[in-house]
Amino acid sequence: MFKMMKTKYLLVLLAVTVSLYISFLFSPLPDQAAAATGVVSASVANIRSEPSTQSSKAGTVYKDTSVTILSQSGEWYKIQVGNVSGWMHQSVLTPNSSQVFAISTQAKTPIVMLDGQQMQFEVPPIIENGRTLVPLRAIFEAMGAQVDWNNATQTVTATRGSTTVVLTIGSTSPTVNGQAWPLDVPAKIVSDRTLAPLRFIGEAFGGTVTWDEAAYTVNMKSPAAADPDPLPVQVLEGVTLSSQRTSDGVRIMMESAVKLDKTINKTTNQVSYVFANRQMQGTSSLQVYLGAAVLSASGSNQGDSVAVNIQLPSGVQYTTATENDGRREVLIIPNYIYDVSRKTFGSSGENITISTITSMQYTSTTASNRLEVVFNNALIGLASADYNFNSPLISSMVFQPQGQTGTVLTITTTKAAKFSVGPNGDGTGLNILFIDQSEIQSRVPIVVLDAGHGGTDPGASGAYLAEKDVNLPVVLKAGQLLTAKGIKVVYTRSDNTYVSLMDRSNIANLYNASVFVSVHCNASTSSAPYGTETYCYFPLENPGLYLQKDERYNLALRLQQSLVAALGRADRGVKQSNLSVLRESAMPAALVEMAFISNPTEEALLQQLQFRDLASQAIADAIAGYMNANVNLNNVRA
Repeated sequence: MFKMMKTKYLLVLLAVTVSLYISFLFSPLPDQAAAATGVVSASVANIRSEPSTQSSKAGTVYKDTSVTILSQSGEWYKIQVGNVSGWMHQSVLTPNSSQVFAISTQAKTPIVMLDGQQMQFEVPPIIENGRTLVPLRAIFEAMGAQVDWNNATQTVTATRGSTTVVLTIGSTSPTVNGQAWPLDVPAKIVSDRTLAPLRFIGEAFGGTVTWDEAAYTVNMKSPAAADPDPLPVQVLEGVTLSSQRTSDGVRIMMESAVKLDKTINKTTNQVSYVFANRQMQGTSSLQVYLGAAVLSASGSNQGDSVAVNIQLPSGVQYTTATENDGRREVLIIPNYIYDVSRKTFGSSGENITISTITSMQYTSTTASNRLEVVFNNALIGLASADYNFNSPLISSMVFQPQGQTGTVLTITTTKAAKFSVGPNGDGTGLNILFIDQSEIQSRVPIVVLDAGHGGTDPGASGAYLAEKDVNLPVVLKAGQLLTAKGIKVVYTRSDNTYVSLMDRSNIANLYNASVFVSVHCNASTSSAPYGTETYCYFPLENPGLYLQKDERYNLALRLQQSLVAALGRADRGVKQSNLSVLRESAMPAALVEMAFISNPTEEALLQQLQFRDLASQAIADAIAGYMNANVNLNNVRA
């Protein structure tokens, strides 16, 4: 009987789905509203190929960039900037609210009728990827079902008579009495309400669904009244399958509302669980990337039991555990090193990259010809105990275990070397660069000060000031203060003349200076932003600059802290940016943004001689502190 009913409902489904999809594609849309715009509010924001943080990056934009907003999906905006289009999350984008409202109201909202009565919803139905999504609880309860929500597992369970429906947010495989019901579009949460595909909601309990294109209306009929004396049906507790990635490793979790009755079978690369008197609930399969390898887990109903099979990549260590008073079984894969790679640069430069499956915690110490890195939460894993490279600089590279969860890496060089150690963006890779110390050119203890803009290039402007006219007196005063401290200073410009960006860094390079500092006023298309920030630059792709990572960041940090303390403006922090004067300068370099000339309050401060003198003193103090700590000044002071 169930199979005959399901066949009938599938035919209805096919007709409704085709009708909805065709009408969605070819129905005329209202007149297009004017394109909405927005401004990037984060320092750096990613453009994603899909409305998800897990999707690939389509591009990157920076603070105050204007974008065109094409459409909206939940908390995501589809945007266009230049030749790049994609999705940005609402947390990094400030839209023109009235324009975005115009976009959001262009789509027609379907009318939903249940048993001849129009349904009213707190959250209206939506159409997504050609499918209509409607509020689940309101319709299920109107059909006479009992609806429960499990926030921990993000799962809805609805019961009507002998039928139990289980639906997990994000899953395309809900179950009806334990039988999977595949969906094209998963359920989602909109304004704290669960929206699910129309066809599923209408037919899960045996109802019917038709579509009236002319009235843009969904007509639904409730199922027939339940048998007043149904046969008793055994309701089995559910088992959910999920994964979690932490700094300690990867966890595969199987959970239930009550204590699990389990059996486990373990082999080298496979672990199998059987849970008695249970039914699969929510997602029944998942894949987890462990570096380049993949762990797969799948669950299925086998009579009155659930079987979960976990397939592990070759050589991966694991442990099992019981948690939450027996209601959770966990397979744990400790964090481990899965790859060690080597590149060379220059005549003897080395770049070693260590990759782990989750974020690593490490400390490092260096001597003249030795580097030791302690990974506190990563096993040796797939790394070799030692590596023998055909390198004129590397004498040995050895990995050794430390305790139950750690690893020690020791690199010994054939001669004194300069080391630079730093993580990649998500913390799962450690980059180690080092070079023969004798190849590093000894720098002259000279400071090059750069007053931003000048001549035909006024820089940013406020209501009363041009940036070039603020930068120059601050730089000249800072230079006088440094000279008084016995530090030699060279200026890229000492009057109102134009100097190209390349010439500014070339001047510093020709002098083989120890420090380059460029002084600017910040600006925005809005008058609201304010505060002080400082920039440095040391990308891994440029080994020469990356080897200066610590020095460049230290210089920028000293300048930022000194300016914030002296000027009393908001601390916007030290940031990285690919600016020409930072990219092309061969020595430690930083660019300071004293205050926003586009902000009326801060422009008024920049007009004051006392404020400028405070900025000059702060810049001079920071540079002098850096020089005294890092540069031999004896030759200058002689």
